[in-house]
This record gives sequence, structure tokens and C-alpha cells, in this order.
Amino acid sequence: MKNNELFDGLSEEESDLLIKSLDAQRQTFSVGQNIYCFGGKSNKMGFLESGKAQIKKLDINGNEILLENLKGGSVFGNMLAFLGRDKEVIGVYAETKCEIIFIPYENINLNCSGACEYRHKFIMNLFRIISNKSSELSERIEIISNRTIREKLMCYIVINCGKEKSDRFRQEMTLSGLAEYICVDRSAMMREIKKLKEEGVIDISNKMFIMKV
Repeated sequence: MKNNELFDGLSEEESDLLIKSLDAQRQTFSVGQNIYCFGGKSNKMGFLESGKAQIKKLDINGNEILLENLKGGSVFGNMLAFLGRDKEVIGVYAETKCEIIFIPYENINLNCSGACEYRHKFIMNLFRIISNKSSELSERIEIISNRTIREKLMCYIVINCGKEKSDRFRQEMTLSGLAEYICVDRSAMMREIKKLKEEGVIDISNKMFIMKV
């Protein structure tokens, strides 16, 4: 757990003591398996210790919509985001094999014996993760609020180049995943990418997006 942000600043021994004091449970999920459902009465938050997962919504018309990609260190739960509405199903699904730590909400602030210092570090780490999650959601809203596919793509590329402080960045999502992320049709997005390349605005090489203007 030493490389996981939620346990940053804690030794392996301290992390194990904290896990026990929180009555946390580890579970393993295989590819495609449902990890968590939003909108129910779940009283726990999930921490993705390893692997990749996705938060997806199935709307009333049966359409599957990607809401968020999760990677090692991500946190999810009813109190954090995504309240499912009537006739909508929102859940977390394993994209690869996943190791999840589930922590009951009510145990986070309970008085403890001998682990209070560890719990304080844990809570501070949790606040930082939630703050980063909020920033990521705001970023996506900025992208999908653009009207055209071209504007959405360019906003996405500019933001990610800005993060790298470079004219390029490595795209980890598949192109199908990217189309879902920016809420557009994949075929229409591919046509727009082709136009941008022909116009010399961008280039793509081995999953590397390159800004040329």
C-alpha cells in the first residue's frame, strides 16, 4: 500500500493497523464484474488499490455511458458523487482485475485506540483525493460543455497538454473510450480527428497526441 495515495505517509504496519481499526475489507474483482452500485443504501466507500475500473451509467433507453475512468488510488461511493435516479443504473465495473478496499463510512470518524494519528493522516489523504476528484469532474464538464466535436476534442487536448506542460501527451484511453468520455459518436469523432490531422492542427503517433499549432 506504500504507493497508494490514501495511505501516503503511513508505513505498512501503520496501514495494517488502520485497516483493522476501520473494519475495512479487501475484495478482488475480475474483468467485467460489477464492483459497486450507486443510489442504493450502501454505507461504504471503495478505494481502488490496484487495477482499472469504470463508472458507467445505463440510462432508461438502455444506452451505456462512460462517466469516469478509475485507476489505482481512486475513491468512489454514494457520498462522493453519482446518485442514481429512477430507472437509471450507475455502477463501477472492473476493466481489469481489481483489488478494492471497502471502508464503512461510519467507522472513519469513530474514536480509536492507538491509531488516531494514523486516522488523521488517512482523513487528510482522503480529503486530498476528493479534492482532486472534484477537479477532474470540473475538467470533464468544461470539455463536454463545448458544442461541437471539434471544440470538445481541442479542449481535451489543450487541457492534457497543459498538464504535461508540453505540446504532447500520451492518451491512455482507447479511441472508443475517448469518444464516450467526451460524449460523442466514435465515427464522427474519428472523422474530426482525420480533419484536424489533415489541417496540420494535431498529429497522433503511438497513442501520443501532438499539438502542431
